[in-house]
Amino acid sequence: MKLNIKTTVLGTILVAATGQFAFAADLDITPAPAEVVDVEKRFYGKIYGGVAFVRDEDFDGTVTGPVLPGGAVVGAPFTVNLDSDAGFTVGGSVGYRFTDVDFGGVTPRIEFDVNYTSASAGQGSAFAAGNQVFNGNQSLLFIGANGLLDFDPLGNGVIVPYVGGGVGVGLYNSDVAYFPAANPAVNVILDSSEAAFAAQAIVGAQYNFTDSLAFSVEGRYLRAFGLDADRVFTTAPGPGLFGVAEGDFSAITINGGLTYRF
Repeated sequence: MKLNIKTTVLGTILVAATGQFAFAADLDITPAPAEVVDVEKRFYGKIYGGVAFVRDEDFDGTVTGPVLPGGAVVGAPFTVNLDSDAGFTVGGSVGYRFTDVDFGGVTPRIEFDVNYTSASAGQGSAFAAGNQVFNGNQSLLFIGANGLLDFDPLGNGVIVPYVGGGVGVGLYNSDVAYFPAANPAVNVILDSSEAAFAAQAIVGAQYNFTDSLAFSVEGRYLRAFGLDADRVFTTAPGPGLFGVAEGDFSAITINGGLTYRF
């Protein structure tokens, strides 16, 4: 009798276990795949902004006058070195992704881009006067076109690094003054508003929340070439043009941005 009870209990357990295995076999218990974002939308808009580190630059020119008694002579070369504080940058772009083109996980895109970078002058030097305190601002409005390449190293479209660059026109503006320690006259340097050739290099990565929305972090190197700026006296012995200085404007910017695809 005891043997029959044990046999019955064991049989019941085996039947129940067999039923559980059969039920599990009917279920899809394959581990869920990693998150995948399939970005097929081609057009997009982007806004971005961040901090700008405008690099120190030398602006070189030749004295045209007027000059202070005992000071520089007409025809003499001069150099103004300008240091800038950290500034800001904001921008926006609209672009097109070539989703039907795939170079081994690399997708090209093009975009029209506008960004504005501005920074306050810090200190610098002019002639042999040594370091001076500068006041004022210089800025660059870039308008141009970029070409970029998106990479998908993980193959899931979630984290996508990209590199690229662009060319266009830079609208440069400066209004910077310095105060010579031994001279009460206020000299305005780099007084300019002009257009010049500009270019930028871009490297970054974006996180795709969905096929429509992405967040990006990127760094840019922006430069405008061959800028002319007037150096003028605003008081004695002028007012008048002291000389035209030529130099570049360059900045490294770190940006965060939001992209919407449609």
